[in-house]
Amino acid sequence: MKFEVNIEKKYAISIIASFIILAIVGIGIALPITPGTTPNPGHALTTIQGAFAGDANLGVSLAKFCQTDGSNCPAFVSRIIAGTGITIFPTGGTGDVTVSAVATAPVISAQITCTQDVPGRSGGAPGTSSCAITGTWDVCFLTACKGNVADIQNMGGCEITGSGSSWGIMLTNYQGAARSFVGSARCIAF
Repeated sequence: MKFEVNIEKKYAISIIASFIILAIVGIGIALPITPGTTPNPGHALTTIQGAFAGDANLGVSLAKFCQTDGSNCPAFVSRIIAGTGITIFPTGGTGDVTVSAVATAPVISAQITCTQDVPGRSGGAPGTSSCAITGTWDVCFLTACKGNVADIQNMGGCEITGSGSSWGIMLTNYQGAARSFVGSARCIAF
């Protein structure tokens, strides 16, 4: 069985336009916007279950939370203020704690490479050479450590040294002859 409907172009456009107009009217009725009023999400506080056992509704529970005037706060907190962050004021009056609501993404450095000819072992002590890492970083980590011979494990190594604005890549040579080393690192600032 075959069912076919042929509609002329002008009627098809009229039908589509009618559906669009009906959709716009439906949205306008479903989402009334009154300037200057706060929209009600649909539930009053008295119709939402309370946060604590035995509370009749959320309106009763809200009164039990620590308030900005200090009421209902634990003994060690005098008040809590929320704005661009949350500030907790301890009862003793010192040591306020503020949790910022503004978060920043961590900054990750480009690849930092240190290439040095490291002197050989002298008098039992390994030869060392280092490169400073510029900038202030919270964490730095090695991404590569290479020497000019295949057996770098017995030849020497690389390590990250320092903290804050004094990071560095230190290259160590355990062999008697000078060796060329390449140490690479990346750093992160939070």
